[in-house]
Amino acid sequence: MKIKFYDTCALLNLGEKVFGGEPFAVSSITFKELESIKTSFNKDNDVKAMARHLLHLFDEHEYDYIPVVHQVENETTIAARGFEINNDTKILSDAIRLASDDEEIVFVTADLSLRCIAKHFIDILEVEPIAEEEDSYTGYIEVDCTEEQLAFFYEHQEQNVFNLLEGQYLVLYHNNEVVDLRVWRDGQPQFVNSKDFNSKLFGKVSPYKGDIYQKMLFDSLHENQLTVIRGHAGTGKSYLGLAALFDMLEHYKIDNIYIICNPVAARDFAKLGFLPGDRTTKLLDSQIGNFLIGKLGDISIVEQLMNDGKLHLIPAADCRGMDISTTSGVYITEAQNSSIDMMKLMLQRMGENCKVVIEGDDDTQVDMNAYAGSNNGLRRLSQVFRGEDYYGEVRLQTCHRGRIASRAELM
Repeated sequence: MKIKFYDTCALLNLGEKVFGGEPFAVSSITFKELESIKTSFNKDNDVKAMARHLLHLFDEHEYDYIPVVHQVENETTIAARGFEINNDTKILSDAIRLASDDEEIVFVTADLSLRCIAKHFIDILEVEPIAEEEDSYTGYIEVDCTEEQLAFFYEHQEQNVFNLLEGQYLVLYHNNEVVDLRVWRDGQPQFVNSKDFNSKLFGKVSPYKGDIYQKMLFDSLHENQLTVIRGHAGTGKSYLGLAALFDMLEHYKIDNIYIICNPVAARDFAKLGFLPGDRTTKLLDSQIGNFLIGKLGDISIVEQLMNDGKLHLIPAADCRGMDISTTSGVYITEAQNSSIDMMKLMLQRMGENCKVVIEGDDDTQVDMNAYAGSNNGLRRLSQVFRGEDYYGEVRLQTCHRGRIASRAELM
Protein backbone atom coordinates (compact mmCIF):
# COMPACT_ATOMS: atom_id res chain seq x y z
CA MET A 1 0.00 0.00 0.00
CA LYS A 2 1.26 3.45 -0.89
CA ILE A 3 1.56 5.91 1.98
CA LYS A 4 1.21 9.64 1.35
CA PHE A 5 3.75 11.79 3.18
CA TYR A 6 2.50 15.40 3.50
CA ASP A 7 4.79 18.37 4.09
CA THR A 8 3.67 21.43 6.07
CA CYS A 9 2.70 23.45 3.00
CA ALA A 10 0.50 20.65 1.69
CA LEU A 11 -1.30 20.30 5.01
CA LEU A 12 -1.95 24.05 5.21
CA ASN A 13 -3.50 23.87 1.73
CA LEU A 14 -5.55 20.71 2.23
CA GLY A 15 -6.58 21.03 5.89
CA GLU A 16 -9.09 18.47 7.10
CA LYS A 17 -9.28 16.77 3.68
CA VAL A 18 -6.29 14.57 4.56
CA PHE A 19 -8.01 13.09 7.63
CA GLY A 20 -10.52 10.26 7.74
CA GLY A 21 -9.06 8.21 4.87
CA GLU A 22 -5.99 6.04 4.48
CA PRO A 23 -3.26 6.66 7.09
CA PHE A 24 -0.66 9.20 6.02
CA ALA A 25 2.80 10.12 7.29
CA VAL A 26 4.00 13.41 8.71
CA SER A 27 7.37 14.60 10.03
CA SER A 28 7.93 15.88 13.56
CA ILE A 29 9.38 18.99 11.87
CA THR A 30 5.88 19.76 10.60
CA PHE A 31 4.48 19.82 14.14
CA LYS A 32 7.19 22.31 15.17
CA GLU A 33 6.39 24.47 12.14
CA LEU A 34 2.66 24.46 12.86
CA GLU A 35 3.31 25.48 16.47
CA SER A 36 5.49 28.34 15.24
CA ILE A 37 3.04 29.46 12.53
CA LYS A 38 0.01 29.68 14.84
CA THR A 39 1.59 32.56 16.83
CA SER A 40 3.76 34.10 14.09
CA PHE A 41 3.65 37.86 13.49
CA ASN A 42 4.68 37.28 9.86
CA LYS A 43 1.72 35.12 8.80
CA ASP A 44 -1.78 36.28 7.95
CA ASN A 45 -4.69 35.34 10.18
CA ASP A 46 -6.05 32.70 7.80
CA VAL A 47 -2.77 30.77 7.79
CA LYS A 48 -2.43 31.02 11.59
CA ALA A 49 -6.01 29.81 12.03
CA MET A 50 -5.36 26.84 9.73
CA ALA A 51 -2.22 25.92 11.71
CA ARG A 52 -4.24 25.88 14.95
CA HIS A 53 -7.02 23.89 13.27
CA LEU A 54 -4.55 21.29 11.99
CA LEU A 55 -3.03 20.80 15.44
CA HIS A 56 -6.52 20.15 16.84
CA LEU A 57 -7.20 17.69 14.01
CA PHE A 58 -3.99 15.80 14.74
CA ASP A 59 -5.06 15.58 18.38
CA GLU A 60 -8.53 14.31 17.47
CA HIS A 61 -7.39 11.83 14.76
CA GLU A 62 -4.38 10.18 16.36
CA TYR A 63 -4.89 6.93 14.41
CA ASP A 64 -5.10 8.64 11.00
CA TYR A 65 -1.39 9.39 10.65
CA ILE A 66 2.09 7.99 11.15
CA PRO A 67 4.40 10.40 13.00
CA VAL A 68 8.00 10.25 11.77
CA VAL A 69 10.53 11.56 14.28
CA HIS A 70 13.23 13.55 12.52
CA GLN A 71 16.77 12.29 12.88
CA VAL A 72 19.81 14.32 11.87
CA GLU A 73 21.40 11.37 10.11
CA ASN A 74 18.49 11.39 7.66
CA GLU A 75 19.84 14.63 6.23
CA THR A 76 22.96 13.05 4.72
CA THR A 77 21.03 11.85 1.67
CA ILE A 78 19.94 15.43 0.94
CA ALA A 79 23.34 16.98 1.62
CA ALA A 80 25.12 14.37 -0.51
CA ARG A 81 23.36 15.75 -3.59
CA GLY A 82 24.30 19.33 -2.78
CA PHE A 83 20.99 20.66 -1.45
CA GLU A 84 20.70 23.08 1.47
CA ILE A 85 19.47 21.68 4.75
CA ASN A 86 16.43 23.59 5.99
CA ASN A 87 13.04 22.62 7.42
CA ASP A 88 11.67 21.76 3.98
CA THR A 89 14.53 19.43 3.08
CA LYS A 90 14.53 17.97 6.59
CA ILE A 91 10.90 16.92 6.03
CA LEU A 92 11.87 15.49 2.64
CA SER A 93 14.75 13.56 4.27
CA ASP A 94 12.25 11.95 6.66
CA ALA A 95 10.11 10.85 3.71
CA ILE A 96 13.18 9.39 1.99
CA ARG A 97 14.15 7.52 5.15
CA LEU A 98 10.65 6.04 5.44
CA ALA A 99 10.81 5.01 1.77
CA SER A 100 14.12 3.31 2.48
CA ASP A 101 12.29 1.08 5.01
CA ASP A 102 10.61 -0.69 2.06
CA GLU A 103 7.53 1.50 2.27
CA GLU A 104 5.99 2.89 -0.93
CA ILE A 105 5.99 6.61 -0.23
CA VAL A 106 4.25 9.37 -2.22
CA PHE A 107 5.65 12.75 -1.17
CA VAL A 108 2.95 15.44 -1.40
CA THR A 109 3.86 19.14 -1.39
CA ALA A 110 2.42 22.46 -2.55
CA ASP A 111 5.89 24.03 -2.52
CA LEU A 112 7.21 24.30 -6.09
CA SER A 113 10.88 24.53 -5.06
CA LEU A 114 10.66 21.54 -2.75
CA ARG A 115 8.84 19.56 -5.42
CA CYS A 116 11.73 20.23 -7.81
CA ILE A 117 14.22 18.99 -5.20
CA ALA A 118 12.11 15.93 -4.40
CA LYS A 119 12.14 14.89 -8.06
CA HIS A 120 15.89 14.28 -7.73
CA PHE A 121 14.95 11.34 -5.50
CA ILE A 122 12.34 9.88 -7.82
CA ASP A 123 14.20 6.56 -7.69
CA ILE A 124 13.32 6.37 -3.99
CA LEU A 125 9.85 7.88 -3.74
CA GLU A 126 7.03 9.24 -5.87
CA VAL A 127 6.31 12.97 -5.94
CA GLU A 128 2.77 14.31 -6.14
CA PRO A 129 1.81 17.98 -6.54
CA ILE A 130 -1.36 19.43 -5.09
CA ALA A 131 -3.89 20.25 -7.75
CA GLU A 132 -4.78 23.91 -7.46
CA GLU A 133 -8.42 24.50 -6.60
CA GLU A 134 -9.91 26.69 -9.27
CA ASP A 135 -10.94 30.10 -8.01
CA SER A 136 -14.03 30.90 -10.03
CA TYR A 137 -14.62 34.39 -8.61
CA THR A 138 -15.09 36.96 -11.38
CA GLY A 139 -16.49 39.90 -9.42
CA TYR A 140 -20.02 39.21 -10.68
CA ILE A 141 -22.60 36.47 -11.06
CA GLU A 142 -24.80 35.88 -14.10
CA VAL A 143 -28.30 34.45 -13.62
CA ASP A 144 -30.81 33.36 -16.25
CA CYS A 145 -34.21 34.07 -14.65
CA THR A 146 -37.79 33.13 -15.30
CA GLU A 147 -40.42 35.85 -15.10
CA GLU A 148 -41.36 34.57 -11.64
CA GLN A 149 -37.76 34.76 -10.42
CA LEU A 150 -37.39 38.30 -11.75
CA ALA A 151 -40.60 39.33 -10.02
CA PHE A 152 -39.41 37.81 -6.75
CA PHE A 153 -36.08 39.66 -7.03
CA TYR A 154 -37.72 43.03 -7.61
CA GLU A 155 -40.17 42.48 -4.74
CA HIS A 156 -37.43 41.43 -2.27
CA GLN A 157 -34.43 43.53 -3.26
CA GLU A 158 -33.40 44.22 0.32
CA GLN A 159 -33.02 40.47 1.02
CA ASN A 160 -29.89 39.90 -1.12
CA VAL A 161 -31.62 37.04 -2.93
CA PHE A 162 -28.45 35.95 -4.76
CA ASN A 163 -26.10 36.18 -1.73
CA LEU A 164 -23.89 38.82 -3.30
CA LEU A 165 -20.76 40.11 -1.60
CA GLU A 166 -20.38 43.83 -1.03
CA GLY A 167 -19.27 45.32 -4.35
CA GLN A 168 -20.18 42.20 -6.36
CA TYR A 169 -22.13 42.66 -9.59
CA LEU A 170 -25.28 40.92 -10.77
CA VAL A 171 -26.23 40.31 -14.41
CA LEU A 172 -29.82 39.19 -14.89
CA TYR A 173 -30.87 37.44 -18.09
CA HIS A 174 -34.30 36.51 -19.40
CA ASN A 175 -34.70 34.56 -22.64
CA ASN A 176 -30.94 34.92 -23.24
CA GLU A 177 -31.06 38.72 -23.11
CA VAL A 178 -29.64 41.00 -20.43
CA VAL A 179 -32.56 42.62 -18.61
CA ASP A 180 -30.79 44.19 -15.64
CA LEU A 181 -27.35 45.01 -14.31
CA ARG A 182 -26.84 45.78 -10.62
CA VAL A 183 -24.17 45.96 -7.92
CA TRP A 184 -24.67 45.04 -4.26
CA ARG A 185 -23.67 48.17 -2.38
CA ASP A 186 -24.76 49.55 1.01
CA GLY A 187 -27.27 46.76 1.56
CA GLN A 188 -29.15 47.02 -1.72
CA PRO A 189 -28.80 46.15 -5.44
CA GLN A 190 -27.89 49.53 -6.95
CA PHE A 191 -27.76 50.50 -10.61
CA VAL A 192 -24.27 50.64 -12.10
CA ASN A 193 -22.54 53.90 -13.00
CA SER A 194 -21.08 53.41 -16.49
CA LYS A 195 -20.45 57.10 -17.14
CA ASP A 196 -17.78 57.85 -19.77
CA PHE A 197 -14.23 58.87 -18.94
CA ASN A 198 -12.96 61.94 -20.75
CA SER A 199 -9.46 63.42 -20.88
CA LYS A 200 -7.38 65.39 -23.37
CA LEU A 201 -4.84 62.59 -23.52
CA PHE A 202 -7.23 59.66 -24.02
CA GLY A 203 -10.29 61.44 -25.38
CA LYS A 204 -13.79 60.23 -24.62
CA VAL A 205 -13.77 56.58 -23.54
CA SER A 206 -17.02 54.62 -23.24
CA PRO A 207 -17.84 50.98 -22.58
CA TYR A 208 -17.65 49.03 -25.82
CA LYS A 209 -21.14 48.74 -27.28
CA GLY A 210 -22.94 45.74 -25.79
CA ASP A 211 -20.07 44.79 -23.45
CA ILE A 212 -21.76 44.43 -20.06
CA TYR A 213 -18.45 43.48 -18.43
CA GLN A 214 -16.92 46.81 -19.38
CA LYS A 215 -20.00 48.56 -17.96
CA MET A 216 -19.39 46.85 -14.63
CA LEU A 217 -15.73 47.84 -14.80
CA PHE A 218 -16.60 51.50 -15.40
CA ASP A 219 -18.79 51.41 -12.28
CA SER A 220 -15.99 50.00 -10.15
CA LEU A 221 -13.48 52.52 -11.48
CA HIS A 222 -15.89 55.35 -10.61
CA GLU A 223 -17.09 54.07 -7.25
CA ASN A 224 -14.34 51.97 -5.61
CA GLN A 225 -11.00 52.94 -4.17
CA LEU A 226 -9.43 49.67 -5.32
CA THR A 227 -10.35 48.00 -8.61
CA VAL A 228 -8.89 44.79 -10.01
CA ILE A 229 -9.26 44.19 -13.75
CA ARG A 230 -8.71 40.63 -14.91
CA GLY A 231 -9.02 39.29 -18.43
CA HIS A 232 -7.18 37.92 -21.42
CA ALA A 233 -5.18 39.93 -23.95
CA GLY A 234 -7.24 42.41 -25.96
CA THR A 235 -10.10 42.82 -23.48
CA GLY A 236 -9.14 46.42 -22.67
CA LYS A 237 -7.57 46.06 -19.21
CA SER A 238 -4.74 48.57 -19.66
CA TYR A 239 -6.58 51.01 -21.88
CA LEU A 240 -9.63 51.37 -19.63
CA GLY A 241 -7.70 51.41 -16.37
CA LEU A 242 -5.35 54.16 -17.50
CA ALA A 243 -8.13 56.13 -19.22
CA ALA A 244 -9.92 56.27 -15.87
CA LEU A 245 -6.83 57.51 -13.99
CA PHE A 246 -5.97 60.17 -16.59
CA ASP A 247 -9.59 61.40 -16.43
CA MET A 248 -9.21 61.76 -12.66
CA LEU A 249 -5.85 63.49 -13.08
CA GLU A 250 -7.20 66.10 -15.50
CA HIS A 251 -10.28 66.72 -13.33
CA TYR A 252 -8.12 67.23 -10.19
CA LYS A 253 -9.43 64.16 -8.36
CA ILE A 254 -5.83 62.93 -8.01
CA ASP A 255 -2.55 64.86 -8.13
CA ASN A 256 -0.39 62.36 -9.99
CA ILE A 257 -0.20 58.78 -11.24
CA TYR A 258 2.24 56.08 -10.19
CA ILE A 259 2.60 53.19 -12.62
CA ILE A 260 4.23 50.18 -10.99
CA CYS A 261 5.46 47.29 -13.08
CA ASN A 262 7.67 44.22 -12.82
CA PRO A 263 9.20 44.76 -16.27
CA VAL A 264 11.45 41.75 -16.76
CA ALA A 265 10.40 38.15 -16.19
CA ALA A 266 13.37 37.21 -14.01
CA ARG A 267 13.57 35.64 -10.59
CA ASP A 268 11.53 37.42 -7.90
CA PHE A 269 11.93 41.21 -8.27
CA ALA A 270 13.24 41.80 -11.75
CA LYS A 271 16.08 44.25 -12.35
CA LEU A 272 16.33 46.62 -15.31
CA GLY A 273 19.91 45.78 -16.17
CA PHE A 274 19.66 44.28 -19.64
CA LEU A 275 18.76 47.36 -21.68
CA PRO A 276 21.01 50.38 -22.30
CA GLY A 277 20.32 53.72 -20.63
CA ASP A 278 19.23 54.95 -17.23
CA ARG A 279 16.24 53.65 -15.30
CA THR A 280 13.73 56.01 -16.95
CA THR A 281 14.91 55.05 -20.43
CA LYS A 282 14.60 51.36 -19.59
CA LEU A 283 11.09 51.82 -18.20
CA LEU A 284 10.02 53.73 -21.31
CA ASP A 285 11.34 50.80 -23.35
CA SER A 286 9.25 48.36 -21.31
CA GLN A 287 5.75 47.16 -22.21
CA ILE A 288 3.98 49.85 -20.20
CA GLY A 289 6.29 52.58 -21.57
CA ASN A 290 5.55 51.54 -25.14
CA PHE A 291 1.84 51.40 -24.35
CA LEU A 292 1.85 54.94 -22.94
CA ILE A 293 3.79 56.31 -25.87
CA GLY A 294 1.40 54.59 -28.29
CA LYS A 295 -1.73 55.94 -26.57
CA LEU A 296 -0.46 59.44 -25.83
CA GLY A 297 1.09 59.88 -29.26
CA ASP A 298 4.68 60.80 -28.55
CA ILE A 299 7.46 60.04 -26.09
CA SER A 300 7.82 63.77 -25.42
CA ILE A 301 4.33 63.86 -23.86
CA VAL A 302 5.23 61.04 -21.48
CA GLU A 303 8.54 62.69 -20.61
CA GLN A 304 6.82 66.04 -19.97
CA LEU A 305 4.32 64.40 -17.61
CA MET A 306 7.22 62.79 -15.76
CA ASN A 307 9.19 66.04 -15.61
CA ASP A 308 6.12 67.84 -14.23
CA GLY A 309 5.73 65.22 -11.49
CA LYS A 310 2.37 64.10 -12.87
CA LEU A 311 3.55 60.63 -13.89
CA HIS A 312 5.97 58.26 -12.15
CA LEU A 313 7.10 54.92 -13.60
CA ILE A 314 8.30 52.68 -10.79
CA PRO A 315 9.78 49.16 -11.03
CA ALA A 316 8.31 46.90 -8.38
CA ALA A 317 11.78 46.31 -6.95
CA ASP A 318 11.94 49.98 -5.89
CA CYS A 319 8.70 49.99 -3.88
CA ARG A 320 10.26 49.12 -0.54
CA GLY A 321 10.43 52.22 1.66
CA MET A 322 8.11 54.28 -0.57
CA ASP A 323 5.14 56.18 0.83
CA ILE A 324 2.62 57.02 -1.88
CA SER A 325 0.51 60.10 -1.14
CA THR A 326 -3.17 59.79 -0.36
CA THR A 327 -3.89 62.12 -3.29
CA SER A 328 -2.25 59.85 -5.87
CA GLY A 329 -3.58 57.37 -8.38
CA VAL A 330 -1.74 54.05 -8.62
CA TYR A 331 -1.75 51.65 -11.54
CA ILE A 332 -0.14 48.22 -11.11
CA THR A 333 0.26 46.53 -14.47
CA GLU A 334 0.79 42.86 -15.39
CA ALA A 335 0.05 41.98 -11.78
CA GLN A 336 -0.12 38.27 -12.59
CA ASN A 337 3.69 38.40 -12.58
CA SER A 338 3.91 39.00 -8.86
CA SER A 339 4.30 36.75 -5.86
CA ILE A 340 2.19 37.20 -2.74
CA ASP A 341 5.09 38.94 -0.98
CA MET A 342 5.60 41.32 -3.92
CA MET A 343 1.91 42.24 -4.06
CA LYS A 344 1.80 42.74 -0.29
CA LEU A 345 4.84 45.03 -0.49
CA MET A 346 3.28 47.14 -3.25
CA LEU A 347 -0.10 47.51 -1.51
CA GLN A 348 1.52 48.46 1.79
CA ARG A 349 2.88 51.61 0.10
CA MET A 350 -0.62 53.03 -0.47
CA GLY A 351 -1.89 56.07 1.42
CA GLU A 352 -5.35 56.08 3.01
CA ASN A 353 -7.23 57.55 0.03
CA CYS A 354 -5.13 56.45 -2.95
CA LYS A 355 -7.09 55.46 -6.03
CA VAL A 356 -5.67 52.07 -7.03
CA VAL A 357 -6.18 50.13 -10.27
CA ILE A 358 -4.56 46.72 -10.70
CA GLU A 359 -4.72 44.65 -13.88
CA GLY A 360 -3.50 41.26 -14.98
CA ASP A 361 -4.34 37.84 -16.36
CA ASP A 362 -3.45 35.04 -13.95
CA ASP A 363 -5.09 32.46 -16.23
CA THR A 364 -2.87 32.63 -19.32
CA GLN A 365 -0.13 35.26 -18.88
CA VAL A 366 1.89 34.18 -15.82
CA ASP A 367 5.47 34.23 -17.10
CA MET A 368 7.32 32.48 -14.28
CA ASN A 369 6.66 29.37 -12.21
CA ALA A 370 7.59 31.38 -9.11
CA TYR A 371 4.40 33.43 -9.59
CA ALA A 372 2.10 30.51 -10.38
CA GLY A 373 -0.56 28.73 -8.37
CA SER A 374 -0.96 29.39 -4.67
CA ASN A 375 1.90 31.94 -4.68
CA ASN A 376 0.27 34.25 -7.23
CA GLY A 377 -0.07 37.76 -5.83
CA LEU A 378 -3.02 38.81 -7.99
CA ARG A 379 -5.02 35.73 -7.03
CA ARG A 380 -4.31 36.17 -3.33
CA LEU A 381 -5.20 39.87 -3.48
CA SER A 382 -8.61 38.95 -4.87
CA GLN A 383 -9.19 36.40 -2.12
CA VAL A 384 -8.26 38.82 0.66
CA PHE A 385 -10.07 41.97 -0.55
CA ARG A 386 -13.29 40.69 -2.14
CA GLY A 387 -16.29 41.76 -0.08
CA GLU A 388 -14.64 44.93 1.26
CA ASP A 389 -16.78 48.04 0.73
CA TYR A 390 -14.02 49.86 -1.18
CA TYR A 391 -13.14 46.97 -3.50
CA GLY A 392 -14.40 45.95 -6.91
CA GLU A 393 -13.25 43.28 -9.35
CA VAL A 394 -14.29 42.55 -12.91
CA ARG A 395 -13.08 39.81 -15.21
CA LEU A 396 -13.46 41.10 -18.77
CA GLN A 397 -14.61 38.45 -21.24
CA THR A 398 -14.54 39.85 -24.77
CA CYS A 399 -11.46 40.49 -26.89
CA HIS A 400 -11.94 43.67 -28.94
CA ARG A 401 -8.50 43.71 -30.55
CA GLY A 402 -9.55 41.80 -33.65
CA ARG A 403 -10.45 38.36 -34.96
CA ILE A 404 -6.84 37.13 -35.12
CA ALA A 405 -6.25 38.06 -31.48
CA SER A 406 -9.57 36.49 -30.48
CA ARG A 407 -8.80 33.26 -32.31
CA ALA A 408 -5.31 33.10 -30.80
CA GLU A 409 -6.87 32.48 -27.37
CA LEU A 410 -7.67 28.95 -28.57
CA MET A 411 -3.99 28.10 -29.09
